[in-house]
Amino acid sequence: MSTAAGPVREETVELFMDYGQFCIDGGLGDPDEDTDLLDHALAAHPFTSNGLAMVVLSPHQNNFEMQMTVQVWDSRPPWDRDEWQQVCEARLHVGPEGMLYLSSPIDGAAGCPVPEGE
Repeated sequence: MSTAAGPVREETVELFMDYGQFCIDGGLGDPDEDTDLLDHALAAHPFTSNGLAMVVLSPHQNNFEMQMTVQVWDSRPPWDRDEWQQVCEARLHVGPEGMLYLSSPIDGAAGCPVPEGE
């Protein structure tokens, strides 16, 4: 059994996160569905996803300089969950513009380039 060598791409972005939550989408999500996703995340803890967008509940109410590392792998990453503060894993479809968007309810938004697809 071979192990994954490392991410194909890795980028750290900073997000102005408030209200203990943030959204990740690949440019195909429907903002009108974010409230439904939030309701599901509150019931499921710590996140929910519909494949187009993902709402994540943070263990912190706010963090106005939240560092997030986005990794793209060409194979399943190693089981290193103990090295991360929080882990949420889901499939997410990224649109043809190849951008992953991270946003928070008030004013926070960040983007990073990722390949189109899942």
